[in-house]
Amino acid sequence: MATPKKTTQITLEMNLNDPTFLKIAKVAHSRNCTFNEAVNRILQEALARLSDPVTTEIKDTTNG
Repeated sequence: MATPKKTTQITLEMNLNDPTFLKIAKVAHSRNCTFNEAVNRILQEALARLSDPVTTEIKDTTNG
């Protein structure tokens, strides 16, 4: 039997300007979900793209 993926939920505070908020609100409406669900999906999709070593090069900018 396959082992389920371990997930961790966190609280993330973001400051969004009005145009960005409106764009996400429209995405949520088109996907028939809440604003928070839309943000979660957007972040999950972006993180999935970042973790794909074939299509994305991640640059470490934390050490200068």
